[in-house]
Amino acid sequence: MRERVSFLKQLSDFDYRSLGIAQRVFLACDGTLCDAIEAVFREPIDVVKLSQSSSKNACGIETLNLGGTEVLMERKVIIRGAVSSINYVYAESYLAWDRLPRTFRRQLQNATRSIGSAWADEQMESRKELIQVLRVPSRGTPDVLWRGTAVIMRSYRVLSGKFPLMFISEYFPEQYNGPQELQSREGAVDKQGMARAAGP
Repeated sequence: MRERVSFLKQLSDFDYRSLGIAQRVFLACDGTLCDAIEAVFREPIDVVKLSQSSSKNACGIETLNLGGTEVLMERKVIIRGAVSSINYVYAESYLAWDRLPRTFRRQLQNATRSIGSAWADEQMESRKELIQVLRVPSRGTPDVLWRGTAVIMRSYRVLSGKFPLMFISEYFPEQYNGPQELQSREGAVDKQGMARAAGP
């Protein structure tokens, strides 16, 4: 039986200890990233689809080992706070489309869902294989996101058995300014509610 290796153990070559707790959670997350974001920042999230297109392996993503006639789906999204409108994560995904279940493909085509939540519905046995973690310039991400701050990128493959199904790269800033403001607003709302309950 293959031993499962956690993302945290695979980060031995990357100094993650200098990062904030949210970034460390995201790097080590081996489950659904959207769930982790909701838990850390205490707000629901929206998945904003920037683009989705398919081609006959036009990009030549080597990590998927696609054949010449297999369809490659490219998908770019922003994971954003539904309340705060904070851009938490930008993700680029490449999917071996013909290898994926029809129900999963339908969810990604017909609804704005995250890949993680749609994949969890399939309940297929799979594993994630970390490819790399890097600090990259913010100019590598869309202009609507983060400027003037270093960005962390982690890339990994999703495999079922020996077959690679997806290659995903997730980007997030080394520091968030917005969540502190969100927490301050939450505190102000809580205090207002307590004051109304106490009465004059």
